Amino acid sequence: MKKTGSFVLNQFNKQISYLLGAYLGDGCVYTNKNGWRQFTLEVIDKDFAEKTQACINKLVGVDNDIYLTNNRRTGKESFKAYSGNQELCKYLEDITGKKSYFPQEIYYCDNSLKQEFLSGLFDAEGWVDNYGGYLKIGIASTSVWILELVDLLNSLGSNISKISRMKNGGVKPLWKIIIPTRDIKKIGLFFSIKRKQDRIDTYFQSPQTERVISLIG
Repeated sequence: MKKTGSFVLNQFNKQISYLLGAYLGDGCVYTNKNGWRQFTLEVIDKDFAEKTQACINKLVGVDNDIYLTNNRRTGKESFKAYSGNQELCKYLEDITGKKSYFPQEIYYCDNSLKQEFLSGLFDAEGWVDNYGGYLKIGIASTSVWILELVDLLNSLGSNISKISRMKNGGVKPLWKIIIPTRDIKKIGLFFSIKRKQDRIDTYFQSPQTERVISLIG
């Protein structure tokens, strides 16, 4: 059995901030019939899983590696970060109401920790597209914490007020937020998933970007 380590959090840091964002998105804490909790995050991006595992390892003092596996639903290759540390799993559930809301502590953190939290959340639920020379970064969720996201983004200097409903055919409504291009650098939004961050970097390195931003600003 893999070592689970020991978890004691004295204050918020980059590791717990990122992990909480990732957990609210793609993470899961499963409890078996014996009451044993297990955190997992299974994703297609290896670098996303690796960063999540690195945060866990730092927080609980272990040196575990991610798993290479096949997704049960799609059959495609995926990567899994995990932890069986009971204190950490309970903490993640308790501070978010089992993924129902943002940890209140994040609102009182400095901007660098807010940005790490958002990075974990956007790595999980966000997307980056370039439509005809216009960069579009969005995030969508059926969770009610999407309403809290507006306040957190605005605390970093954005001016977002609109949340749109997307068609998803599900029981729960799916809500999305689009980040204005002019706000991306202002709020310090970044992805730890390289394929997504590369799209942002390429866009801002383009000589056409300054003109486009001035037109939409």
